Amino acid sequence: MLRRLAPLALALAAALVGVALLRDGTTATTSFAAETYHTAAFGSGHSQTTKMTWPATDPVAVASFLLGYLPTTPWLVGNESWVDGGCATWGKVILGNHSDAAFQLHAVSAPARPSGGFDVAGAERTFAGAARAALAAAGPSDALETHASLYADDLDAYAARFDCGGVSYKVVRAPAADGTSFTYSLVVPVPDSLVVVELVSANAPAAVTETWPLPRYSAALPPPGHLVGSKFRELPALTALAVSYATADVDAAVAFYRDVLGAETALDRAVGGSRVAMLRFPSDAPTRAVEVHYIAHGSPDWDVGALEDARIAAHAAALVSETSGFDQWMDGHIGHRLGRSNVLDGFLENARAAETPHVLFTDYASSSDSWTDYLYLVAPGGAAVQLIPSFSEVSPNLKEEAIALVRDAYVEPERNRNNGYRWKPDHIFEGEERERREEGGDLRDAYGVCAEAASYAQLPIGSGQLFLNGSFADGVVLDTHGVSGISNADSTFCAWVQNSNDYTLTYDYEIESKLTYDSVRMLAAVLNCVGSGQLFLLATSHLLYYMTVTFRCRDRNALLFLAEHWSLGGTKAKQFELALLGLREAQLGNRLKPYLDLRGLPEYAVMGDETRKAAITAVRNVMFYALKQGKGRDGQTWTSTPAAVTFYYNLAVASGRDSFFKNLSWFFEGDGGGGIYLHADSRIRYQLSLYQSDQGWLQAMSDALEHYGFRKLSIFDVPEYLDYDDFKPRTKKAFRAQLSSECSRLATALFRCYEEAGAADFRKASILRIMMDNEHPNQTALDQFRAL
Repeated sequence: MLRRLAPLALALAAALVGVALLRDGTTATTSFAAETYHTAAFGSGHSQTTKMTWPATDPVAVASFLLGYLPTTPWLVGNESWVDGGCATWGKVILGNHSDAAFQLHAVSAPARPSGGFDVAGAERTFAGAARAALAAAGPSDALETHASLYADDLDAYAARFDCGGVSYKVVRAPAADGTSFTYSLVVPVPDSLVVVELVSANAPAAVTETWPLPRYSAALPPPGHLVGSKFRELPALTALAVSYATADVDAAVAFYRDVLGAETALDRAVGGSRVAMLRFPSDAPTRAVEVHYIAHGSPDWDVGALEDARIAAHAAALVSETSGFDQWMDGHIGHRLGRSNVLDGFLENARAAETPHVLFTDYASSSDSWTDYLYLVAPGGAAVQLIPSFSEVSPNLKEEAIALVRDAYVEPERNRNNGYRWKPDHIFEGEERERREEGGDLRDAYGVCAEAASYAQLPIGSGQLFLNGSFADGVVLDTHGVSGISNADSTFCAWVQNSNDYTLTYDYEIESKLTYDSVRMLAAVLNCVGSGQLFLLATSHLLYYMTVTFRCRDRNALLFLAEHWSLGGTKAKQFELALLGLREAQLGNRLKPYLDLRGLPEYAVMGDETRKAAITAVRNVMFYALKQGKGRDGQTWTSTPAAVTFYYNLAVASGRDSFFKNLSWFFEGDGGGGIYLHADSRIRYQLSLYQSDQGWLQAMSDALEHYGFRKLSIFDVPEYLDYDDFKPRTKKAFRAQLSSECSRLATALFRCYEEAGAADFRKASILRIMMDNEHPNQTALDQFRAL
């Protein structure tokens, strides 16, 4: 085995920090020179165009429009103090919710940045006049062709909403790409901004005002990733189709996307005096592909060439070097997330070769709680492209070397009843071994390559958190039912006063687990489902030394997720339901900060200071009290009552059989156990168990299993002296619900849920698989269990 792997740290620095090695103008290198740029950029990882952004003088108003008329969720709406000295204001929204979001719409005001002599407010005023003229006139207009194109099943539902709000729009039809049918669009300028949204459908609306000559999409509709008939907040769900720009030079745009970004032309069509080029990135996942369109009509109502010249001049005035200069018009860009790690160097080389204006820009990434580098490229016409580092796929060779390195350095814990399960690898806390595991060390870098490498992590206590990301799920995909099951077993949801401020309440949704390969993948899948948060490894002093992996979410997604799915929370349902109170009292949709500012409600504004303070404090105290209820031994009285059993049972069966077993299987992963044992009477027996301090919930699960045709569980007290390898002091009396007969049927139902989630190789799933394959306990099953 290799003891040291010198090139690894350099390769990982490029992979995990993006372009940090490019600051001096040189390109990053890796250990694998045999991998060509094209292989690295367009390998098995998928890229994705994730957003369209516009500069704006009032981003909050733009976001309010999008939130009011489209099925979107707020992401960042308001001012943020760490950007541009507090002068940046954002209006960022997401299509759908945070769990399934694939595309974002952003408006940004950054007056502290140079305008390059091109005033955003002036451009908005000029555009407003052109947009009004375009809506009033017949035929297409360049003024309406810089837009985000979104697919909807039903345009009439949106037309009704726009009509109700007095919003101006145009209803058009256009030939489909195959020339044998039509598509239909609502083209909607957002008032007092540069933002335009086009809603496209294969289904005709009640009325169409005119026909445009150019196709709106290169392929058949609906697109592959669209779920027909789905809704979000009572409106037909939207799926991103394309980002579109009006231009005076289609050929230049096509050449840039081809030569610098590696895009391919999906359709290039001219009709009369109009032309469209539709581009696709070959590495995009088919279900998440978003096209890039460049369109030219030469319409007289909007001088797109003058706009492009002004944007280019603004960039030229602001861009000082590869790492300096960022003007307000750079916020007119698309965001393209790369499908592989450490590939920005190739795009940078392409930009240099094509003499494309560009800048490396550093910004805060909430997903990793760190500062991340992005590469911005100025396309012909001045619209920008933001390339976002992605860690969705690491070179297989790099994975193999990293896993070999960390496995060789791993020390198997020596925990047993004799030492009270207390153990500490003293050698990693000093000298060279400590340095290897601290920031910049080869082992610490290797831990961050993939989930399997992370599972061998042994960090020194006090060395800080090692952040991971959603790619560590390694193919495990959890839905809200599974995540809620894990939350029931292992999560905490708590709140506290922020900086002694009577008007705020900070909250924390967290799931902590013992570090294993399975737990890393599971919590990475939780991160992906919830939509934001942090995933990190941490060494603690529990049992002298203990490695944990933790998912933590402290932003609005915590409340949004829990409020939407509180009823799936099992024993924590009553606590999670409080997220609804937090959302209502904080007006969270209009809040940016990761805490509840309880001054947001209109009724508080008309109160006197003392009355307002008392009202807000009362709300806060309700949340405090209710979150505390049920914690500790004194909180277990209600949980054993018939009312508790009925409450939990009704929640368990309300969502149906599939939901129940998904939820139960992932509770089993967190607080369950299974085994195959040879008893004193020489009989081999199966056993499946669930552990909980809430006796009423265990009884409800037993009743629900009987409801679905399975045997009831036997429920016992767990003795105080019972030890576990991850022993922690108890705060409440514990119970075990156990099944010792007909285990194979239940094991099959639980295993199918693991299998559906891509987790069939989890250790507990393997136990279930043995029981499933061997209906009755036998020696073969016992041998297979002992071999795990």
